[in-house]
Amino acid sequence: ARALRRTLDQLYPNRSVTFLLAFLEDKDIEGFGRTLLRPGDTVIVTQVDHPRHMPARLAEKRIRAVFPQNQGICALTNNIRIAWQKALKMGKSNPIVVTGSFKLLEEF
Repeated sequence: ARALRRTLDQLYPNRSVTFLLAFLEDKDIEGFGRTLLRPGDTVIVTQVDHPRHMPARLAEKRIRAVFPQNQGICALTNNIRIAWQKALKMGKSNPIVVTGSFKLLEEF
């Protein structure tokens, strides 16, 4: 998360980012959120089709717990394709970053 945040800050200084996130159940979501998310970012939470997936609702709750001031956390869906469509719509001209689990990337 630190390396990704540094890269985003270099590539897109002073710009908000739209994140499409999904996690497996054993991940440090709170640490990930504290490191990666900034005020103004938009977060769309989904879940992967994997036996160890974290339900999207639980992931959203854990992200909100460490980043409550971010009003951009506003989309939640269990369907990755719908999540992508929401990212495109909500992201406008902001960069869209798909991360959280390599399993999410595999499903694209």
